[in-house]
Amino acid sequence: FRAKHFTASDAPAMMGVSSYKSRSDLMKEKAIGVTQDVDAATQRLFDDGHRFEALARPLAEAIIGDDLYPVVGSDGKLAASFDGLTLCQSINFEHKTLNAAIEACQTADDLPVMYHVQVQQQMLVSGAERTLFMASRWDDNDQLIEKVEFWIERDEALMTGIKQGWEYFEHALSTYEHVEIIERPKGAAVLDLPAVMVNVSGQIAITDNLDKFTTALSSFIDTQLIKKPESDQDFADLESQILSSFIDTQLIKKPESDQDFADLESQIRTLKKAEEALDSAEVHMLAQVDSIDTAKRMIDLARNLARDNRLMAEKLVKSEKERIKTDRIMLARNQFMDHISALNAEIRPAQIEGVTPDFNGAAKNKRTMASLHDAIDTELARVKIESDAQAKGIRLNLALLKEHGKGYEFLFNDLAVIAHKESDDFIAVVSNRIASHKVAEAQKLEAERLRIQAEEEAKARAKVEAEQREAARVEANRLRAIAEADAAQKQADEVAAHKAAQAAEAERQRAQAARHQLLEAETLPDPATITEPVDEPGKTETVLIIRSVYQPEFIRKMVADSLAKYGVVVDSVELDEVVA
Repeated sequence: FRAKHFTASDAPAMMGVSSYKSRSDLMKEKAIGVTQDVDAATQRLFDDGHRFEALARPLAEAIIGDDLYPVVGSDGKLAASFDGLTLCQSINFEHKTLNAAIEACQTADDLPVMYHVQVQQQMLVSGAERTLFMASRWDDNDQLIEKVEFWIERDEALMTGIKQGWEYFEHALSTYEHVEIIERPKGAAVLDLPAVMVNVSGQIAITDNLDKFTTALSSFIDTQLIKKPESDQDFADLESQILSSFIDTQLIKKPESDQDFADLESQIRTLKKAEEALDSAEVHMLAQVDSIDTAKRMIDLARNLARDNRLMAEKLVKSEKERIKTDRIMLARNQFMDHISALNAEIRPAQIEGVTPDFNGAAKNKRTMASLHDAIDTELARVKIESDAQAKGIRLNLALLKEHGKGYEFLFNDLAVIAHKESDDFIAVVSNRIASHKVAEAQKLEAERLRIQAEEEAKARAKVEAEQREAARVEANRLRAIAEADAAQKQADEVAAHKAAQAAEAERQRAQAARHQLLEAETLPDPATITEPVDEPGKTETVLIIRSVYQPEFIRKMVADSLAKYGVVVDSVELDEVVA
């Protein structure tokens, strides 16, 4: 089951926060299926842990107020072994053997992060809302010595990180290539050089083993003395030959593995001991005689040879360790930059932000190649997981924009910034902008409609006003024409009236003259000259006839005909006889 699943107990190692197993060790276990053997002492710790767990479970049930069942569960490839789970799976129980790190905690937040990672995966698998985390210690008689407990709530952000971490771990597992690294090897045994012996007799006769010592030293550095040195030049040549041969053959010049460094450090210790032996021999010799040049020069040669090569080897150890660390950090940094470049190309126009690896910090104080590689690989995995998580969120947001914002891409010129928002916040921004744009467009269309309507209404009013003005102009012209016609007619009427008046006056005067003539006439004159026209209908006009020899009927007819000539209709003519 464990081989086919990613378990909660392995989650801290996967995240690089476990105190008991490195991420590299977990990768190796999952890749080749080999687990570390459990020794007797470790097995006793496991047995005690199971016993303490069983003893603590009733205490946990009393706190929770419900029964707990130790079960194993899985959700896809994620799995967890539960120390206790309520029947409704709402509360999880996790037990640990009480240790100093847990004992020092005051709150759940103080617990080491590896416990939080394990518990959060348990709740991720089970769906539990909270976990009772308990640590206890019991004696051999199953009596409680001490316990502490904390409540841990669900942490969705950490759960997301765990899921993404396992996804990256599974991807890395598919390309895993095992490289065997021997942990902290010991240096190969190096045969110590013979003890240096110098005795001086009273006659300055020297008995020494410097030749033997020098030969052994030369053998140590894999060279042979060409000749016994006698002159300064011989000593210089010998030193040069020995140093050159030592560097070219015996001394490890480019240590790569922990074994190389261990061997080189062992060689350094041997050279250091040779220096100390030569110093002691020189002091012993000089205490016996004041000046023994040849012996002293031999000692100086051997001592300088040992010292120079020791110093060189020490520098080599330091520089090569630093070189390997630098090369490994640069390799990890380049891998990280390649990973970021690939993600950025996928999520354009957004970019991964705020993910900064600390490879130097991860490599600090790592004394072995194995721990150095594991620390840097773990840090690389951490930042890749973090950047993958960020890219996953951005990809989701870009997909949401493509689905909900098609045709409105111009509203999101700041997509590179807002793409980093949580999906709920992002879709809210998208929806709000589109809705605001639609409202603005609707308002713009309405304003345009109102503008067009106003223009049409203005045109209509202008047309009506123009028509009204034209009608008024026409009417005014008509009225003016009528007035002018009336005035002309009036003037014509006045002229006609004036003429008629003049004619009437002339006729009146003529009639008046005719009357005067009638007064003297013996016979009635022409009817047209008898009388004036009647001005008004119904008016009675009296015509005085001075003398008449006519019959009454003739007179009536003559008067009526005379008046009819002027357009007067006479109903009757009455005759009165007046006697003077």
